[in-house]
Amino acid sequence: MSDTRQTNGDKEAQVTVRGVRFCNYGCGMDERGQIKAKREAAAQARRLSLGLTRPADQDRVLVFAAELEARADALERAMIASSPAPRGTQMQQAAASAHEKPKS
Repeated sequence: MSDTRQTNGDKEAQVTVRGVRFCNYGCGMDERGQIKAKREAAAQARRLSLGLTRPADQDRVLVFAAELEARADALERAMIASSPAPRGTQMQQAAASAHEKPKS
């Protein structure tokens, strides 16, 4: 099994397992795209681990999958924290104001 890992801070990670390369690069994607890509790569790594026979190989791939999931979770938390509070649509705002009691 070929296992190559390259890292540059939290921006890059690459693992090659039996010719399948799992990459974690920004690639100019938006945050939602990066989150989706990390989760898909983690799922692919978990599926690949099922076909490996050596426990050490399985563990290495599963650890990488967990790292990808953790990065996706961190990105998602950061995205939620940085987004403004949701404002309702005009129809929702109109419905809410219609249910308010008139001031006397």
